[in-house]
Order: sequence, then structure tokens, then C-alpha cells
Amino acid sequence: MSNVNKVLDCLTTNGSMTQIELRKCTGFSPTYMSHLLKDMEKNGLIIKREETIDNPNNKGGKTVTNRISLISQVDNIESTQQNQDTVDDDNYLDDDINNADNSLDTQSQQQQLNLNQNELTNLHLKVDLLEKRVSQLEEQLEIRKDLAPNTQAYKDQKLQEQTEMVYNVLDDTIFKSAKELAQLTTIKIHDIRKILKKLKNIGKIEANYPQWNNPNKAYRRT
Repeated sequence: MSNVNKVLDCLTTNGSMTQIELRKCTGFSPTYMSHLLKDMEKNGLIIKREETIDNPNNKGGKTVTNRISLISQVDNIESTQQNQDTVDDDNYLDDDINNADNSLDTQSQQQQLNLNQNELTNLHLKVDLLEKRVSQLEEQLEIRKDLAPNTQAYKDQKLQEQTEMVYNVLDDTIFKSAKELAQLTTIKIHDIRKILKKLKNIGKIEANYPQWNNPNKAYRRT
């Protein structure tokens, strides 16, 4: 039940009430109760009316207090008083007043229903967005797990990328040394030597010197 509906339910059940009585009925704080009643009064849902009551503890013997009522309750009271002062042939006015009361009640209920439906729609949209975000984060987490620096999958992928980079720098005419390849690719020299050895073993490159440890050794594509 929304906060507005709680106030409406208290007034419908108990009739006109003071702000203190409404706070006890709804459980709201004084500040929030005051703001909520101001909004409801602006929206035409309630009305505040001064009422003087006997109070022997007060110096004047009287206390003026504000009582809060539903618009429909006030209209019903005024309608009853008017009926007592009019002749029987004016009874048709009662129907118009009752119809107006019913219209106000219906409009208030429809407004609250529309408000609840909008809130529910917005809530569904938020849930959908959160579910999509969670799904994205889960996918990213799985990718990061696979590509974490301390995993074998990450090391294998990095080696594959570096191997392709070295092979693309080489061509089938000009020999290039390991040092030149390290400068061109920014890959560490000891990693370059491992990659060159791998490419030579699978027959994708050739060396200009057969000795593996020759300092002048250079490579090209086969």
C-alpha cells in the first residue's frame, strides 16, 4: 500500500482526523506527515478545516485545531446540511452532489491506479537493466579469468600473438636478426629467440647460418 493510500485509508475508516491522529494511524514521522498532507491538499485529495473544542487546561477554555478530511467527506457533510435547509422539491440536487462525490472518488482511485502501474513499469525496466548488466559483468569476469596473467590460457594467447607479429615482420627475401626483430616488435630478445626457434622447427622460416648460436644469424620466411 502506498503512503498516500495509507492516509486515505485512515481517513476513510475514521473520518476527519488531526495531524497527530493521522501520524499515529500511519506511523509516519512529523516532518514527512506534514509534507505528505501538503501535497495531498494541493492535489485536491484532502482539506484542512479549523475546529474549536473545549479544553479546560487551556487559558481561554478553548482550543483551535486543524482537522483533516477527505474532500468527499466534507462534501457529504455540506450536502446533508444543505438538504436539511431546503424543501423536498430540491432533492434532485442531492443526486448531482453524490455523482460529483463518486466522480472525485473514481478519479482519485484511477489516478492512484495509474501511479501504481507507472511505478511497476519503471520497476520492471530497472530489473531488466540490472539483469543485463549482471550478465555483462559475468561474461567479462569469465573472460578475465581466462586471460589472467597467471593462467596458461593467457600465456598461450600472448605467445600466439607475438609469434604472428614476428612472422608478419619477416619476409621471404631479406634476412633479419633476432636483435632487429626485437627492435621492430618491442618483444624481449629472449622471447624472440624462442619464437624463432618455434617457427624454424615447423618450417616457416629459415636461417642464413646453420649454427643456432651464431651471433650473425638472421632469418627470413621460407
